[in-house]
Amino acid sequence: MKKWLATLIDDLKFLGSEVKKECTNLEVTPAANATDTAKPHLPVYIPFDSKCAGTNVKFYRH
Repeated sequence: MKKWLATLIDDLKFLGSEVKKECTNLEVTPAANATDTAKPHLPVYIPFDSKCAGTNVKFYRH
């Protein structure tokens, strides 16, 4: 049991070091430097009564 636990701890240390290596080079832009590129949604015309393409059932706009 002790050998198994020691192996588990060593594996977790190794995985932790690998995660640190992979995550240190992330190019993350701070929120203060980010530009707002979001655009508002465009209005879409839905006819009053149309059929849903997948079901061929009438859809009534409320």
